[in-house]
Amino acid sequence: MTILVTLVPLLFALLLGYWLKITVLPEKVINTSLAWLTYFILAIIGFGIGSLDNLNEKLVTAGMQAFVFFCTISVLPVLILSVTGYYLSSAKKQKNREKKINTTIRFGVFCRCLQNIGRRFYWWCYWFVFQ
Repeated sequence: MTILVTLVPLLFALLLGYWLKITVLPEKVINTSLAWLTYFILAIIGFGIGSLDNLNEKLVTAGMQAFVFFCTISVLPVLILSVTGYYLSSAKKQKNREKKINTTIRFGVFCRCLQNIGRRFYWWCYWFVFQ
């Protein structure tokens, strides 16, 4: 339910942005307004975090949620693409038996993708812990 409470205003703002015609502003005005908007959002987040009880426990929970979301966003698309590619290529094999597709090459590419994701996650964790 909390996710819906968060998503509804965002989706409404997105739709409103598509429905309204907005005139183009100068680049300096856009940069300044985005900077102030960023500071405003950070201030709201700071006030929200400042009013929390048991901040240490909630930071651990938020870190675990961020880890799960990061893994889901990073690994799931690669996994879905590899599975989809496997099934699509097997359908092609059934149609065209004379063409042979080397699945080991695709598996190697998949393994390299996972290796790169692992390296990025390692450096992200290293930066997060030691910064």
